[in-house]
Amino acid sequence: MYYRFIKESTVVSPPKYIRDKEGYIVTVNNEAFPDSIDIDPVVNDRCEEDPLRYPKHHAGLMFSEKATFLPEKMVTNARQILSENDLICNTSFATDVTRFHEIVLRRQPPLDKSFIQERKQIIAKQLLEEKLAKSSGKLDELNEEKQKKILDGVTKVAEKIFNKTHHNWKEIKYSKRMVYVYMAARLTQNYSVLEQIFKEMQILDEGFQPYAILNVGSGLGTAVWAANRIWGKDIYEYYNVDTSSEMNNLAKKILATDNLNPNDLYINGVFFRQHVPSPQHVQNRFPLVVSAYLLMDLPSALDRINMIADLWELTENYLVLVEYGTTAGYRLIQEAKQFILQMKEEDPTFEGHVFSPCTHDALCPKLEFKKSPCTFSLKYRQLNIDKEYGQGDTINKERFSYVVLKKGPRKEKDIYPRLTEVHQKSGHSRCYMCCPDGTMRHFIFSKSRPSRNLYRCVRRCQAGDLIPIIWPHVKSADILPENRTYLNSREVTHLETASMNSRETTPSDFTEINLGETIDESSSESENISGDKIDFKHEESEKIK
Repeated sequence: MYYRFIKESTVVSPPKYIRDKEGYIVTVNNEAFPDSIDIDPVVNDRCEEDPLRYPKHHAGLMFSEKATFLPEKMVTNARQILSENDLICNTSFATDVTRFHEIVLRRQPPLDKSFIQERKQIIAKQLLEEKLAKSSGKLDELNEEKQKKILDGVTKVAEKIFNKTHHNWKEIKYSKRMVYVYMAARLTQNYSVLEQIFKEMQILDEGFQPYAILNVGSGLGTAVWAANRIWGKDIYEYYNVDTSSEMNNLAKKILATDNLNPNDLYINGVFFRQHVPSPQHVQNRFPLVVSAYLLMDLPSALDRINMIADLWELTENYLVLVEYGTTAGYRLIQEAKQFILQMKEEDPTFEGHVFSPCTHDALCPKLEFKKSPCTFSLKYRQLNIDKEYGQGDTINKERFSYVVLKKGPRKEKDIYPRLTEVHQKSGHSRCYMCCPDGTMRHFIFSKSRPSRNLYRCVRRCQAGDLIPIIWPHVKSADILPENRTYLNSREVTHLETASMNSRETTPSDFTEINLGETIDESSSESENISGDKIDFKHEESEKIK
């Protein structure tokens, strides 16, 4: 069969972009598949040998169409803990779990003090100008008493407007009941996501066998279960760090062999601590460092940057960062990625590169060209709390954002482009690909172009999978457009402003978020478990004009 192989001298033309009236890039245009690129020869040979079965399991498949099975011991222990506390088929508890889901999905990182003060001053200035314009007077012409009265009124109104138009971040305190809510809401999702990431790492780097894992923000210990399933007995130490003692105690109960021996853990070598080990000691280095769903809980950008720097210093090979699949979670992942990639400019010993999911170290082209964050979804089996065990599994989807960073420079090797979006049509597939040169491209695959074997492989792919074509080694600077920019100025300066403004601030006192029995989005107050009332501020993107 005729097919084309990539040559050393192959050059891929720059992608074509659609621009708006002002000349800014809106999206990447559809273009014909390059004649000089085709399926990986190794994959092609395997397809020729077994054209029916191999495309269903080709080398680029990372995500499974089926939900992964959870460890039986983990699920049994979790349900037993809930049953002992009369939380199975408990209506109020199920309401708290649902409420926690909604709180998590609309959560935003905390704003810096300098940004808050600056924004309030801008709002107060606008209000003052409007007030003086209506009265046709000047502030200097008034006496001190009237000036103070006007300024105080403007300040109070500016405070109310700011609170209504900006997210009010609050720290979540994990009490005894709260950890049960968290377990029912997030146990299976966290495990499924981490297992998927570890499985992908094992596929892309078969020689990597970690002997120890550092899990910061360990929570329920799901990283222990996921790593044990992927690497098994090769790991002899699981070092878990979580500031909540209640969370650590619950993680131990989930890992316990039985109720009679709570200290006898099902997996050996598991340790729990409340403080991150000091990166100053050389012996505190771990081949795999994991931090899942932690960055959103840190009180300031400075705390996030310091935590990322410590984690990277404690990393020997791989650092895995995971957040929720929201725009806010995606931005935190990008913040961490860009910070680590910039660290090597100041200190070459901290050099590293993006291992997954990005196939390059450039800015994310999907947010730039598709106006959407780069997130992935998978199917998982929900921990059922509204019915008895053995009555079937509930399959849901979880969306997440992650990055895997590896120490050292990027090696010159063949890298497959990653699918960020795919539309399977009759006779062809429309694919948006994140390419190793840092560009987003839109190609159409059909039976005749570029080849039948590649088309068969693409038909089995979903968002997050790799397309088995060898992309030529082209520098990102040689192919990127001149006005490479984000959609607005706030997106461009989000990372730099957050870290710079926070260096002179200190975390303030935060209140506890309590879960209420009902959620009323039209109201700013909700009743919590204890009967008190708290204020939930919803994020709004409206600008004060």
